[in-house]
Amino acid sequence: MRRTLGRSVVVQLGIVLIAALGPGLVMRSTPAAADVARAQNLETSVEIPFRFELREVTSARGPAVEGYLYNGLPWRIGNVRVRIQSLDPTGQVSGEAYGWALGNVRSGGRTYFVVPISVHGAMYQATVDSFDKVSRENPQSP
Repeated sequence: MRRTLGRSVVVQLGIVLIAALGPGLVMRSTPAAADVARAQNLETSVEIPFRFELREVTSARGPAVEGYLYNGLPWRIGNVRVRIQSLDPTGQVSGEAYGWALGNVRSGGRTYFVVPISVHGAMYQATVDSFDKVSRENPQSP
């Protein structure tokens, strides 16, 4: 069964934010105390299925965003399509690229991904665009 989801994380250049974001939550490189409290409350009150570690890289193939996707769902998932949006300094989308996370991701596990980008951004937003459920599992720590 294919699922689509719109959870995302925003990462500023040079700074890696590891965050699970829900609707209406904005993380800054130096979060205010109110944002931290709100994030803690959100984590205990809302199911947050994915979180990301991201960084911009340049390789022989050109610029890309690479990182890890952490699966917080109670299922092993596969065919995970990741969307990376390049954002300008005002937060507007200036480019978009898609890629695939490698292999199946166990519940509570993580997988690596790399998405080539055509537009550099001041920040990047990562979203799980779609995935397939493989099997139900008990979550495990990565």
